[in-house]
Amino acid sequence: MPISHLKGRELIYIYSLANHFSHQRRFMEMDYKTQLVIVAVIMLLVGIAAGYAVKPSAPQSAPNTTTTAQGQQSKLPNVIVIGGLFPLSGDLQTFGQQNSLALQLAASDINSFFNSSGLPYQVKVVIEDTQTNPDVALQKLQSLYSQGVKFVAGPMASSEVKNIMGFANSNHILIFSPSSTSPALAIPNDFIFRLVVDDRLQGTALAQLAKYYGLKHVVVVWRGDDWGDNLANSTLSNLAALGIDAIRGPRYSVQVSDYTSEVNQLASTVSSLVNKYGASSVGVILVSFEEGVQFMDQASQYQTLSNVRWIGTDGIAKSGKLIGDPVASVFAVKTNFTATISGTLPNPKYDNLTKRFVAQLGTEPISYAYNTYDIAWLLTLSILTAGEYNPDKVAKILPTVASDFYGVTGWAQLNENGDRAFANYFIYGVANVQNQYQWTYVGMYDTATNAFTFK
Repeated sequence: MPISHLKGRELIYIYSLANHFSHQRRFMEMDYKTQLVIVAVIMLLVGIAAGYAVKPSAPQSAPNTTTTAQGQQSKLPNVIVIGGLFPLSGDLQTFGQQNSLALQLAASDINSFFNSSGLPYQVKVVIEDTQTNPDVALQKLQSLYSQGVKFVAGPMASSEVKNIMGFANSNHILIFSPSSTSPALAIPNDFIFRLVVDDRLQGTALAQLAKYYGLKHVVVVWRGDDWGDNLANSTLSNLAALGIDAIRGPRYSVQVSDYTSEVNQLASTVSSLVNKYGASSVGVILVSFEEGVQFMDQASQYQTLSNVRWIGTDGIAKSGKLIGDPVASVFAVKTNFTATISGTLPNPKYDNLTKRFVAQLGTEPISYAYNTYDIAWLLTLSILTAGEYNPDKVAKILPTVASDFYGVTGWAQLNENGDRAFANYFIYGVANVQNQYQWTYVGMYDTATNAFTFK
């Protein structure tokens, strides 16, 4: 159908998105395929194409640029390259593998949409393993940049984002993390975006959960990096604000894998509290990535630590490593372990993507994998809208595109810092179901109403 057949709101949308052209008349004079690019943007914004999922077809060969009706070459390349910086090994290995798959699924779906719409474009992803190591993350970003990659999904850890942000900002590389939550990285007007709320809200959620469980004395133990320090401090402050005795427990090094000293210190502190106040009023909040599994393995050797409630964070929630560990999984059940992670309520797009993940991985992914899927669509949509593979232009238009985007994770509204503006926290626990340990949905904490809804 020619563009001229569109009417009403659709045409108004097209005009508003054609601002990168000199005037509306020029838009109407463009060739059919160039017009289709803008129509694709409209379809994505109104939710027709977002989350589009059909069987991918073979990529079609295409010239490197698009030619307009006036014979001018478009600055939009036919192959849109999106890099991926994910921890395929290290302390976030399970989560990194899930996010890597999410980016690949999104690229397949976007390319299927392009092919079925007759658009001469293709998304290509180049994924690198950060090893959950900030220094490696920087090396891998530099490698991507040397290949001409200017848009990157990831990294996942806040320590990685912090270490690459200087290089990214200096070289105008747009970074879009699905899971970095450190409040210290909530900075306006840079090239770092995050499709997740920062940890000031998670600190509130953890403290409120401890209060709901009736805990009066809570020991916080945490991973010694920027993310861990910020979330631990936020949690301690929120606990104290609720009148809960907030105790600073051991801060462990991310460079070690044996936590004998820290676990012994924690056991001594918890034992003293239990002797004074009773086990039912004492709890432990573990701020960790998947190394928390080893910490729990060693903690299981102390009966005192097995007798109090434990709470975890988004760094370990829904970890396949935890439920696959014969010691940590049993310990999690004994301690009524629950963990918080931001997410969205299920919707048809979410459910469809979940089925595809389960078919390939055998399990449901963490919510951050869904963020990565939406990030691929948001980046592609913003590049199309800008009309160039240009981070400077895309960084300016991305917040507007996100405000009109409803993907598998719901509304993608960003705040003034380029971070997701709103989110709820889901609570997951570990259960033994027919002699198999698995994560189970427990409930949700609504940050807007400060209320829990339990299953």
